[in-house]
Amino acid sequence: MDQPMQSEYGEYWDNLLKQERKLAIRDIIDSQLVTEDGLRIGRVASIECLLGDDTSPVLLHLLVGPEALASRISPRLRKWLHFFLHGRFEYKIPLSEVKRFGPTLLLHGPASHYGPGRSEQWIARTLFRWIPGSGYESSEN
Repeated sequence: MDQPMQSEYGEYWDNLLKQERKLAIRDIIDSQLVTEDGLRIGRVASIECLLGDDTSPVLLHLLVGPEALASRISPRLRKWLHFFLHGRFEYKIPLSEVKRFGPTLLLHGPASHYGPGRSEQWIARTLFRWIPGSGYESSEN
């Protein structure tokens, strides 16, 4: 009988790598994104994958923004939000930018290197300023 091929790492590490691979996508969605300088810039709303040669998905980008989040609820809701927001708050972060995986995803660069976070600023400027007691003060006053 032919033995299944093992990689150079051995059976123990092969099983560990397979387990981590299975957990990766599940653990990435809704994870907090933290930049190198310690700022939280948002959460992963969705992921962008490509089917590899062996039809297994290959993770390409982390998607951040309200439209990507809305697509988890309904494709119609995503289209509706896109009509109003025009993709202004949608961001793709390449997987290569992730330095460490865990409950939070640590990114290689500082916050100024990434776009997410602007949507929170927009929400504060346009919505929270009208809520009494929100603590938001307009820079115009």
